[in-house]
Amino acid sequence: MWRTHQLGAFPRRLRLLIAATDINKAALARMVGVPAHQVGHWAAGRSVPGPAVRDRLASALGIHPGWLADKLDDQAPLD
Repeated sequence: MWRTHQLGAFPRRLRLLIAATDINKAALARMVGVPAHQVGHWAAGRSVPGPAVRDRLASALGIHPGWLADKLDDQAPLD
């Protein structure tokens, strides 16, 4: 089980999307054009992608780019 309470907002959103879309990290990396280990670093919270890569991630995952926007990394979700 992931310790999501210890992760930042971006890794939590990315892990949720990976689980929801049933795309593995290696396939997602190929779709985005990054090394396979890079998606693992993002999901672990060790690094975050830049804006252009976030847009490619959103496209690969079939979501609106705003859901991965960096402005959401430091604010609580508003329900």
